[in-house]
Amino acid sequence: MKDIANNMLHALTKAGAVNVSVEPAAYGRGLPRFLVGLYEQYSIMLGEERWLGVYAKHPEELRPAQYEKHTVLLKGSECAGVVLIAETLPYYIRERLIARGLAFIVPELQMYWPEFGLSLKRHYRRSRPRPVEAFSPMTQLLALQMLNGHVAAPLSVTEISDLLECSSMSASRALNELHANGIIDVLRKGRERLLLPPADLAALWERVRPFMRDPRKKTVIVWEDEVPAANRIPAGESALAAMSMLNPPEFPVYAVAPLIWRVLHEKGVRQLSVADDGACSLQIWRYDPAPVAALNHVDVFSLYLSLQDEADERIQSACEEMMKLRSR
Repeated sequence: MKDIANNMLHALTKAGAVNVSVEPAAYGRGLPRFLVGLYEQYSIMLGEERWLGVYAKHPEELRPAQYEKHTVLLKGSECAGVVLIAETLPYYIRERLIARGLAFIVPELQMYWPEFGLSLKRHYRRSRPRPVEAFSPMTQLLALQMLNGHVAAPLSVTEISDLLECSSMSASRALNELHANGIIDVLRKGRERLLLPPADLAALWERVRPFMRDPRKKTVIVWEDEVPAANRIPAGESALAAMSMLNPPEFPVYAVAPLIWRVLHEKGVRQLSVADDGACSLQIWRYDPAPVAALNHVDVFSLYLSLQDEADERIQSACEEMMKLRSR
């Protein structure tokens, strides 16, 4: 408790407070037991005003709406107000606390305390996203959306989330990874960040290619008629044969999203140890191939990534020709 009080005192002094003291509080006895299990209490003196500091023992479980109700029980008549103290709080939780006007301090990170004149005043520099060696699935999908000409205007994180059909957190991560790796520029418009899509798609492919991964997580052999026709997106050698002089494979190859495979698996689709008449090769991808798929097969870039390590010279030759035709 002493460390918490010292950290608080340091944070407040650093923020410009004078005549301030922080010490463990004895008042608040008689509180419901569940509140005692959630918070430690501290008396914070700012000049002649006494505030109650409540240290969140389990910040990962904090719910702003629930905490707001707790402050009513915590405050009592002895203090001017309540300020939440936490060693760490996710960004979205801090934003919700600010929206509700609830004071909080994360020492060495952020302080929001309107009554103390520290509304939205941050005492840290945001850590910049670090470059990655390989893109996450959502980042790769966003890069593919750009490569396939589906992103013609600046996009906000919300718009990226809608485009990729993913959470805002995944969309923000995708934007961060592309920016940190020098793939795209980001425009700041107030508090909003906008992805600026590159105009030269050929140059974009050369920049993203080192960070792109084989889209396949695994490949299984199943009966073709057990895979709904709507989910059969030609991939692998089947897709390559449709775009070259290469002969189609003996058994068709399709790609599906992880969610589609999960549904098929739950419905009892049978996996075969050896391919037979009526079977197909089913690739389970790291992302959904449908949003970037061409009319009759997976997109060219994902196809190339899935075949680039094939030893068959015929496949390598067809892949190179496919990419040359794409760049014209």
